[in-house]
Amino acid sequence: MRTDIIADTGTDTATSTHTGVPTINDVARVAGVGKTSVSRYLNGETDALSPALKGRIEAAIAALSYRPNQMARGLKRGRTRLIGILLADLQNPYSVAVTQGIEAACRQAGLMPMLCNTANEIDLQSRYLDLLRTYRAEGLIVNPVGLPDSALLQIGAGGMPLVLLDRTVDGVDCDSVGLDNERAARQMADHLVDNGFETLFFVSESFASVSSRREREAAFVAQAQLRGATPHTLVIDLADPASIAAVLETVGAATVPTRAGKRAAAARANPAARAPAPAARAPAWPRVALLAANGQTMLPIAIALGMRPLPGLGLATFDDPEWLRLAESGITSLRQPTFDIGVNAVQLLNARIDGLDAPARRRTFDAELIVRKSTLAKPARALTGVLPDNPDASLVPSSSS
Repeated sequence: MRTDIIADTGTDTATSTHTGVPTINDVARVAGVGKTSVSRYLNGETDALSPALKGRIEAAIAALSYRPNQMARGLKRGRTRLIGILLADLQNPYSVAVTQGIEAACRQAGLMPMLCNTANEIDLQSRYLDLLRTYRAEGLIVNPVGLPDSALLQIGAGGMPLVLLDRTVDGVDCDSVGLDNERAARQMADHLVDNGFETLFFVSESFASVSSRREREAAFVAQAQLRGATPHTLVIDLADPASIAAVLETVGAATVPTRAGKRAAAARANPAARAPAPAARAPAWPRVALLAANGQTMLPIAIALGMRPLPGLGLATFDDPEWLRLAESGITSLRQPTFDIGVNAVQLLNARIDGLDAPARRRTFDAELIVRKSTLAKPARALTGVLPDNPDASLVPSSSS
């Protein structure tokens, strides 16, 4: 798209000698008619034109391979049919999947989406927002970075149709669409507890400024506590191998039996030894599960575990990328209806573009729990008497609620 469209007045008066692209003036000159006649033809007002005149205009358009300047025509009419789509991370499989629904709905509604990847950078988000306003976009669908953004706040308060995707932003009162994160997180916590897991880890990138991650973490922790499990929250930096290793070290420590369990194993290995205290006869191996906040978080964890597995660790994640079923035994997931979410984002936006005046609407969707072997109940394992070092690694439960 040419940047000189920004200053276009909608008259399309440039000539091919200026731009190398045929214009309405060129069509009129080749057809030997007035510019008004060509404009009427392009606008579908052909009843006012004779068959001979229409034929000459059609022949000129074909000879010049003329294409109308849709942006200029839209500006002249006050409708560009252009909408901006801002995604926080185009590398995220969720973004790719939801875009498919957005594109399909735009095609059906006659809208033209302009896709922008903000790469999780607040400055880039602000720049794209300003640019799309300059291009006279009729509305915006924004998957926000999550941090405070004056440009987004101005759009939300300025009356431009706006729909937030997956995440909400404090102070921005507009329509939004996404997953019912709290219900999905509770559903997963129930599934894990029902299958015997007692210690549950929620692993996520920093979530202080990302509403969807906050909702998932809070609901998961609260439901785990309600069901009598012990939840923990771990923050991971996916770009830092040391951070990934530290998370797995913490989770791995929780899968190791306590010293009491170690004494019980030693007693079974040597029946002649003094019998352990009753407390040492408890089940030896803790049932531990890890829930990743999204598929992007689960991928490096699964890769690391593939090189150094933690036996008995349950794995689950939000999102359902195709590679999950390729992992050994498969990984349990919460599948989002991404296509439907994208379609509904466009529907909400288009209604506002068409003049709907109503309080902000929130449209949420349920996740589908896809159970695979990674979280199915397993019989308790017997202790062998040979245990890893440091069996008493302590963990401080999350204070979140």
